[in-house]
Amino acid sequence: MSKTMTRQATRAISELSEIAQWLPLLTTRSTIVYGVRSARVMPARCARHDGLPFGLDHRIDQTDDGWPGIRTHVGALEILASYARAIASERGTYTTTSPIADLQRDIPWAAEHYEDVDAVLDEIHRIHYHIARLTGHAPTLVGTCECGGRIYRYPTRRGLTDQSWCNTCDRLYLTQGEAVRTRLQHVTSLDVYVTRQDLKTIWPTLTDNQIDLWVHRGIVEPRDGRPKVYPLAVVNTRMNTTRDHDCLIK
Repeated sequence: MSKTMTRQATRAISELSEIAQWLPLLTTRSTIVYGVRSARVMPARCARHDGLPFGLDHRIDQTDDGWPGIRTHVGALEILASYARAIASERGTYTTTSPIADLQRDIPWAAEHYEDVDAVLDEIHRIHYHIARLTGHAPTLVGTCECGGRIYRYPTRRGLTDQSWCNTCDRLYLTQGEAVRTRLQHVTSLDVYVTRQDLKTIWPTLTDNQIDLWVHRGIVEPRDGRPKVYPLAVVNTRMNTTRDHDCLIK
């Protein structure tokens, strides 16, 4: 088994454990938000015609749609059970009343012997994210990092973290505002114009005197209007090449 496959299998087993923890919350959320009295599964081919009335398509599992059709724990378990049966049949083992336990038991074997294991592991990952999002356990996108990665806040038992992290370079952002400001500081499009106040928000060390000096020297050319707006990319270039922003003219 390759190291990549080992990691994917280990991740899937861990994700299945989290799915098991979140399934009660999934049905509870559906009950509170949509008034579900009992979980139901209805195949999409006969359940929906451009959307069911009264919002029923948001509270009834439509498992013919695959993981996007999951609304309650019943739908999630039905889809997972289909994968568990397929792998168990191929392996020559048995299934129980818990498809999650069956998959966790058989995934290490499947990683080496089951031909469609990649598709199964990918579907488990998608189901995990879908349920995490519906139950409030998915990371929340804050913005884009200067490295090009995405910045997320992560859920905890007490709610979302105050800090956020880039999923590519792991840079820590203390506040959501800081993450947005950093992204704006690296805008390079010459079509983006912002107000003077916005410039000073994006660059807290930037002063009116410095902006006026750049305008006077023709380095920054504002666009007339009320209020005037300034090319963000040009200001970013000047600020990013300044060794010590605190030494700017006051």
